[in-house]
Amino acid sequence: MKCKNCGYLLQIDYKVCPSCGTPNPFYKEHREEMERYSKEFSETQKEVLESTRKTTGAWVKFAISMVLGAAAIIAFLFSKKYDLGESIKEAKVKADVEQYRAEYAELEESRDYILLKHWFENNHLNNVSDFGDCLNVYNVCMFYEYVDSYLMEITYPEYMENAVRDKENYCESIIESYDCMQNYAESQRQIDDSDNGHMECIDSCIEQTKVLIMATFKLTKEQMESFDSITKNDRIGMLMENWPYDE
Repeated sequence: MKCKNCGYLLQIDYKVCPSCGTPNPFYKEHREEMERYSKEFSETQKEVLESTRKTTGAWVKFAISMVLGAAAIIAFLFSKKYDLGESIKEAKVKADVEQYRAEYAELEESRDYILLKHWFENNHLNNVSDFGDCLNVYNVCMFYEYVDSYLMEITYPEYMENAVRDKENYCESIIESYDCMQNYAESQRQIDDSDNGHMECIDSCIEQTKVLIMATFKLTKEQMESFDSITKNDRIGMLMENWPYDE
């Protein structure tokens, strides 16, 4: 099982990803189920031990061993349930890898970044090793969707009141998401080669993000030209100074 954010190989009992800190979505359910099994195991053990006080003989000891062994096996199998599910999904993708590659190429060419991100997730490709070379594209598209969502909340009437109350956090979230996109782009530049077009898609996604930010905050061309060279705090300040409507 891999982290949906950075692809790090996770154990089911990791609360968060050791690499990027993203919460493990299966941890809570795993802990709840293990606690339930532990409780059932303790209750069964208690009942069996109480029974032994009334009954003697080798067959009783054998029955205790069988019950406790069965409980241990159930707990072990449950801990492997999620890993098995992920393995089945990955095996399915490996069988149809050429088809998925063709679909991916079309989506990358379409420059529909949100659709591309959801296509990855719907087909569980963000956790499949055969698509590891596309992981940075997926991550950039994921943060593009974050920025797009923040910008919609800022400009849509039904969200405006909340956005005004939390203006600084909105601006900070937009800049942090944009910076994450740049970090993944730099990561891709270090591993990309001239034969794959992932870098072109990533650069295009980042440029589209800048266009959305510029349009929403009505930034000037000069402001956008300096956008990548100024500090994070200066960019946050730039967005706050150009908040798209009066409070």
